[in-house]
Amino acid sequence: MKDIMLFTRKDDPYCLQAKDWMREVLLAHPEYEDIPLTELDVEEHADIVHRYRYSFLPVYFVGGEKACECPLKRERIAEVFARAWRET
Repeated sequence: MKDIMLFTRKDDPYCLQAKDWMREVLLAHPEYEDIPLTELDVEEHADIVHRYRYSFLPVYFVGGEKACECPLKRERIAEVFARAWRET
């Protein structure tokens, strides 16, 4: 399994929606709770996030590679977790 990083901004409505969908995905697939997940606010962790290429928030990375970014749907977030779960 590979790790997941999620970059967000705390007051962004798209980021808040993505977090809600992520909670739904984790409830539907409890096995995904074992996937290492790091959530970083881009304003609080600018020293880390500036190393990654992205255009929109929220953005998910799997194993350091961009997996998807806004606009997101619940299904896309589920795909991110499924990918991280099955990849080694």
